[in-house]
Amino acid sequence: MKFRWSEWLTAAALVLAFSAFAAAEASEQASVDVEVQ
Repeated sequence: MKFRWSEWLTAAALVLAFSAFAAAEASEQASVDVEVQ
């Protein structure tokens, strides 16, 4: 099975975008928890 560059880059971009979004959500939630305490 051979991936095309465009498919590989699209998949990598989606993974990076999702991980960045998850990290932003986690850090935002952490700052909210700190403010509550």
